[in-house]
Amino acid sequence: MQTPARPRVLVYIPHGAVPDRRGFSPSIVACEFAKRMRLCTTRFVAAAEGDPPGLANWAGFEVERLPPRRLYARLRKLGIKPTGMTLAPGFLKSCKRTPPDLIHAHQLEFAVREMMRRFGRRLPVLVHAHVVSQKACASRGIADRYLAVSDYVGVSLAKMGYPADRIMTIRNGVDTQTFMPATPSEAALAKARLGVDPDTPVLAFVGRKHDVKGYPTFLAVAERLLKNPAPLLVLAIGADPERPTGESGFLASRERERRLADSGRFRSMPAMPQSDLAKLYRAIDVTVSPSLAEPQGMVMIESMAAGCITISARVGGIPETITDGVTGLLLDDPRDTDALYETTAHVLAYLPEYAPLRSAARAHAVVNLDWSVSAARLEALYNSILA
Repeated sequence: MQTPARPRVLVYIPHGAVPDRRGFSPSIVACEFAKRMRLCTTRFVAAAEGDPPGLANWAGFEVERLPPRRLYARLRKLGIKPTGMTLAPGFLKSCKRTPPDLIHAHQLEFAVREMMRRFGRRLPVLVHAHVVSQKACASRGIADRYLAVSDYVGVSLAKMGYPADRIMTIRNGVDTQTFMPATPSEAALAKARLGVDPDTPVLAFVGRKHDVKGYPTFLAVAERLLKNPAPLLVLAIGADPERPTGESGFLASRERERRLADSGRFRSMPAMPQSDLAKLYRAIDVTVSPSLAEPQGMVMIESMAAGCITISARVGGIPETITDGVTGLLLDDPRDTDALYETTAHVLAYLPEYAPLRSAARAHAVVNLDWSVSAARLEALYNSILA
């Protein structure tokens, strides 16, 4: 008896690489889901970024890396997104060379109608909404499903004109076997690598160093904290803005970074692969993420899984993940530097008292936010679309 062929899923990440090297959520999400698929075959079409364009293999998956499209990149920076240009020529060629059974596009503005016209026949399309920046547009066509990373995103999509009956929430997750609480000896070793003793608290910002992520607010609070004589190391981990001119707080943040670096107790670090980031979390006691807008918040999930005390803002999809006072701490106004300073200073002064919160955050992540939970739901969605 012949075994039924496994469904072939083509995962399209036009603005991110496989594997991810800069902490880009769509790339991380796509890779983590693919590793956990049991009933389908996944291949990727992604941006080449720092890798050579062409066919490659990553972790047993076929990856087609597309060369950069400079004209399209310039238009996107200007906020211009022509419908036809959202489809890279290499993506269409890849579809025709090895026709998939389903397309999973990590791009809200994916041109469904144009894709079908050029491909020559109808294919099921799932559009993954990591952000809510694009209103529904008739000229793009309608996908079979819109995958929202939180209920907040799902509601926002419906308000923006996407068909409510095609929107489904499947949350991003975390590898709870990679992001784990450190043992005392692991924490001591991780802190020693940073040049501090085991009793020195480590406070961190993790994520893109953009205004919308609350980076200027974090730096302002860090500056106040470091004026205190109590031991403290502050880390800022993540990518710098690609377009500094688009960040109103960029120059002020750079100046503040220089002043903080002079203290010897502040370090700015680049974005790093998940494996390296997880090791760094072993040294971190508290993360502060005062985002002004957040579809879901992968950083918060990783922090919780690592057993850190997570201080964030009550915005977007974050309250769906963090229960204030139970699995983390939420502030009503991410721009309120006084409230953020007072909360952070209290946590740092009374770290042992927050041990139950750390344990509850870890337990919640393991039960509800492990990638295996979300991957099972995604594969069931694939099967329902293809049935």
